[in-house]
Amino acid sequence: MSQHLRRVTALDVAKEAGVSKTTVSYVLNETPHQKIPEETRDRVLAAVRRLNYTPNSVARALRLGHSDTVLLLMPDWPLGPVLAGIIDALTTALERHGLFLMMRRESAGKSLASLWQDAAPAAVVAFHDVDDRDVELMREAGVHVATALLTSERPSGQEFVLPQESIGALQVQHLASKGHTRIAYAALRDVRVQTFVDLRVRGAERAAFELGLAKLEVSSMDIEVEAAVETIERWKGLDPAVTAVAAYNDELAVAILAGLRASDLSAPRDLAVVGVDDEPLARFAFPPLTSVKQDERLIAGYLAQLIVSGMSGETAAAPVGPDSISLVVRDST
Repeated sequence: MSQHLRRVTALDVAKEAGVSKTTVSYVLNETPHQKIPEETRDRVLAAVRRLNYTPNSVARALRLGHSDTVLLLMPDWPLGPVLAGIIDALTTALERHGLFLMMRRESAGKSLASLWQDAAPAAVVAFHDVDDRDVELMREAGVHVATALLTSERPSGQEFVLPQESIGALQVQHLASKGHTRIAYAALRDVRVQTFVDLRVRGAERAAFELGLAKLEVSSMDIEVEAAVETIERWKGLDPAVTAVAAYNDELAVAILAGLRASDLSAPRDLAVVGVDDEPLARFAFPPLTSVKQDERLIAGYLAQLIVSGMSGETAAAPVGPDSISLVVRDST
């Protein structure tokens, strides 16, 4: 039984196909100037499929003399439209430099070293501060480390900060510009995004304080119409009543719009609503939803620049920071 649990090797493929290990290497790597009979090639590829063999990334790196892989370490976050857009744009940006993006999801039971050592990447991108010892180990192995952080306590010049506090602040600033002084923040009830929520709330609360507004009313919600109806009723029962809400994202904002309709209320007359992410559904909401847009291509472009310049020992240009967000104003405010 243990034989089936161990990793399949090129030698296993060679035995299965009845050829040498060198022949397997020639076939899989499409080595130039090596004439392999078509029948032999088909036999090797059939053995690869039967054994579900995956070539070792370390061996590939040794063969090339360098690695062309960038490993993206993903925390346990929902893969929403913005994050998916950043990953897609980063893949495209890195391909222009001959680099291939590989993604692995982090989990509590796996060490960071176990995630990157088998991949033998040229660079690792993380969405959190990496422990100094892990950074040292990667650099000793010739692996460049770059980070895309939600906040940076220890700037190193190799990180880009995704400006979560600025998102919350921009929402409140917009609502205040429309004359609202009693504003609520609708926080998504999902432990996986709690760090995002906390930072956006912090930015929103800071903006409210700086603008001299009433203390922000923070409410945690599920994306359900019934939850929205109950929360809206509570907001309207306050003295003074809430007249505007900054929602964690567009999905939650659209649920609030639906809750308003179910309560015979409307936006922005009874409650102005602003979301985050500028998803396609924002344009088709009723009324169309004002939203904070995050520029996925700009973020991905800077990350790619950070990776490529770091790999060559150069310094990347200044981070784009808050310039990566903007407000798309529609009828909900």
